[in-house]
Amino acid sequence: MWEKNHFTVRNQRLVLNLCLLLIGVMVLMMVLFTIFTIPPHIVMYIVISLFFILPASVAAMWSGLYKVTVDGSSITVRRAMGFKYSLDVSEIKRVNWRKNKVRMPAWEEPSGEAQVGLEVIRIYTSSGKWFSAETLMYGFEEMSQYILENVDSSKIHYI
Repeated sequence: MWEKNHFTVRNQRLVLNLCLLLIGVMVLMMVLFTIFTIPPHIVMYIVISLFFILPASVAAMWSGLYKVTVDGSSITVRRAMGFKYSLDVSEIKRVNWRKNKVRMPAWEEPSGEAQVGLEVIRIYTSSGKWFSAETLMYGFEEMSQYILENVDSSKIHYI
């Protein structure tokens, strides 16, 4: 049964898919160069591995594995590379809620008023750890509502 206080916040899969696509293209390029060019290829292998495949692999794991799961008053955070930790909502020490304002061009917004763009909620725990959620993540709306309802308003700092 679905409850109001049971949800997951995670990154969009677009970043993961783009990193995996980059890795596939680089591997395909290495195979094609190996078949159709004259050896030696060791420099190409080193350059492509160090500057394309390794950073894309780290970015894919970093983005794809980040997840925050809320179940009642328990929050479980799976950070990059799969490391997990759990905390209770009462262990939240401070919440920095940053709202970046974006001014729309005159042709799109005739009034010229500043509008809210990207929101980032960074949550600090009493053990010194932190995690964040932003508007581009799935489940951000639920997380922002959960923070407003379950964390003391004196701990929330709007930046």
